[in-house]
Amino acid sequence: MKNMPIKQSLLIVIFTCCLFSCKKETITKTNNAPSKVTNFTISFGSDDVYNWTDATDADGDAITYDLYLLKDTNAKPFKVAENLATSQYTTSVSYLGITRAMIVVAKDGKGGETTSVEYPTIIL
Repeated sequence: MKNMPIKQSLLIVIFTCCLFSCKKETITKTNNAPSKVTNFTISFGSDDVYNWTDATDADGDAITYDLYLLKDTNAKPFKVAENLATSQYTTSVSYLGITRAMIVVAKDGKGGETTSVEYPTIIL
């Protein structure tokens, strides 16, 4: 077998090194958080019904909601419901006569979250 010329040997070594050192490029898609919810409404009766307009997600991810209430300005918000699939929640607990705010967190299941707050109102 004849000796390979040095240039050819060098080219084969360089090509082999490049071939094994190349990495597959991964493309990471940025996750967009859901939009804010709007149009908060509360209906009172034997059951209180909380409503808001659905959030949208630019990525098309399914959205769930956590609902918090703030009973007065010095209180810490408390979670009323979590992972709601719809933009409505009905509870038999009534807070008539209490100043409070409704807080809705829209989540896309991929780490994107957006918090929306209904400004405090007095429920008479």
